Amino acid sequence: MVVEQDVNTIVNMDITETGNDIGQYIPPTGDLNCGPYNISKMDETRHENGIYTVVTCLINSQIDESLQRSIRIYQCNFWNQNKGVPQSAGPIFTILEDLKSWSEQDEDGPIIVHCLNGVEKSGVFCVLAAILERLTIEQDVSILQTLVQLRVSRPQIITSFEQLKFCFDAVGEYLDEFSVYANSC
Repeated sequence: MVVEQDVNTIVNMDITETGNDIGQYIPPTGDLNCGPYNISKMDETRHENGIYTVVTCLINSQIDESLQRSIRIYQCNFWNQNKGVPQSAGPIFTILEDLKSWSEQDEDGPIIVHCLNGVEKSGVFCVLAAILERLTIEQDVSILQTLVQLRVSRPQIITSFEQLKFCFDAVGEYLDEFSVYANSC
């Protein structure tokens, strides 16, 4: 999927201690062969606050030698495995800012966001990303309308009241921090 969809960024929302929870796609050291592709770990940098680690990998095709892709994998370290929401939205804002800076420097391509069950953590992250993007562009957004629109393609997104409340609180936190935008719900 990464090669086929021209992806250059992956966000893994889960803290993986064993690396086996979501399948191995980052080589611990050296190279990892995945079908016709070879993945080499090039660099690993921990964010100054420790909220995420960025792993840079190089993907080479064993079939088409001209195919080579560098990808950045954001490994989130701030969201406790057993919690429905993180303690604060600050780390999400930080990652979104870093992703925005990175996409301005590099070619734009789709971003893969994933978590263990495919909806809970990644859903909250994607809903907040969509809301903040709309705030930046339109300077006004309906949180519920954004959620309804996202549910058209991903019906399981935001699975609890706790997550919905977190999204509202996060937008409030964002507005307090950057107090330039208007919000209507």
